[in-house]
Amino acid sequence: MDLGPFLFFGGEPGLPLPPLDAFKIAKHTKGDKNGVKKERPNLRIVQKSQFRAITDISMLYRALFGGAVVINS
Repeated sequence: MDLGPFLFFGGEPGLPLPPLDAFKIAKHTKGDKNGVKKERPNLRIVQKSQFRAITDISMLYRALFGGAVVINS
């Protein structure tokens, strides 16, 4: 079974996410009775181009946790 590629948005392990202030604020998909779609201030729209492609599980592990991959058999 092949897994990947994976799309990853984040910094180095142990560091917080990059700032999301520059991204557009998401809106509700359904409008209210007047058709107005209100903003959802806690959700941001992040373009796919902002993610980096990770080809396999071992690279994903390093991106999330850092260091070498340890496999117990």
